[in-house]
Formats: sequence, C-alpha cells, structure tokens
Amino acid sequence: MVFALENVKTYLRVKKAQAEHALGIINNVIRLKHDLLEMAKIADALAKLNVRSEGRRLNSALMIQEDILP
Repeated sequence: MVFALENVKTYLRVKKAQAEHALGIINNVIRLKHDLLEMAKIADALAKLNVRSEGRRLNSALMIQEDILP
C-alpha cells in the first residue's frame, strides 16, 4: 500500500494533500500518547480534505486530548 501510494503521489493533483497525510499516518509508529495525538491531528486534517465526510467528521484530536491525555 505504501509503495503504491508513494508511486502514485507524483501524478496526483487534487488528492495529493490527502495522499501526503495518509502516508504521514502510515509511516509513523505510535509509541506514546503524544504520538497518538499527533496521528489524530493528521487524521483530522485528512478528513477535512474529504468533502464526503464533512457531516460525519469527529474531531479525533480533541477527543483524545479530553479522554486519554491528562
């Protein structure tokens, strides 16, 4: 998946930002709660770029800050 996305990314125009956010999520390992929060922020940024998810979008980063992080 990562290899294919990396190869296709150079040809993308409209979805290039989404591909970059997706690669940012895929290429990172979550070791600490802080890492989880950073990935949630990237996921939120990715969701904002997807017009179809506008009505269904949850603010994951905010939920993590409120529920998981002290």
